[in-house]
Amino acid sequence: MDVKEASAMTGPSGLPDDQLGLESASRRTQANQFETQLRSSIARLSAQLRQTTLEAPLRSLFLAFVFGVWVARRR
Repeated sequence: MDVKEASAMTGPSGLPDDQLGLESASRRTQANQFETQLRSSIARLSAQLRQTTLEAPLRSLFLAFVFGVWVARRR
């Protein structure tokens, strides 16, 4: 290893800067994919709850009441 390679290395990782950049980009891509999947799951759940509320108001109120009691008991 010459001086140029040694100066291009990052501290504890021992990887050259360009390799570290590729790893960071890969991690960011994975994080973005996870966030996208999470957002779509939340959107589906929200749509399902909204649909349930519109179709059966009494059943929805009962479920909300039971959920509220459950949350209150956990505290």
